[in-house]
Amino acid sequence: MGNIFSNDKAGCDMALSNGATIVLLSTLILSGSDLAQTEWEQELVTWLAEHDQTIYGLGVVGFDLDEIAWNPADFEQEKAFLLALTDLALRRHRWEVLDYDPPFALCYLTDFRKLVECYTAEMVEGPKAWDWFQPPETLSKCPLHQVFVHANGCLLCHD
Repeated sequence: MGNIFSNDKAGCDMALSNGATIVLLSTLILSGSDLAQTEWEQELVTWLAEHDQTIYGLGVVGFDLDEIAWNPADFEQEKAFLLALTDLALRRHRWEVLDYDPPFALCYLTDFRKLVECYTAEMVEGPKAWDWFQPPETLSKCPLHQVFVHANGCLLCHD
């Protein structure tokens, strides 16, 4: 069992094992938590962190890029942020926080970046709200890992 991360509108996806999923999401939230400044950016990183298999189960946390709460008016900046946090993760930003060495993370991040690159403004279907598993009460960070937490805690603490 694993997870699918996709850009269905562009006809591309990536299948990751459950272990690869935690590596992808952990490296993304480490960089995203440091880069996020706007409320939307903080919500995106929190939303990514919410895809926590420890809480919601193995094989059920994959997503399509269309599930992100894109705003057509701000799409180019929002996409640029997602690409920037992926690029920062590709530079191994804060990987020393992890208690393991993610040997294939660069491959997962590269594939994820390709999915994002292919997602265009024409694919966005109007502004929408975040589709949370469970909405967070606040946008806050784990005191231990300094990453945004979801309603049920820290993705890195659960790993």
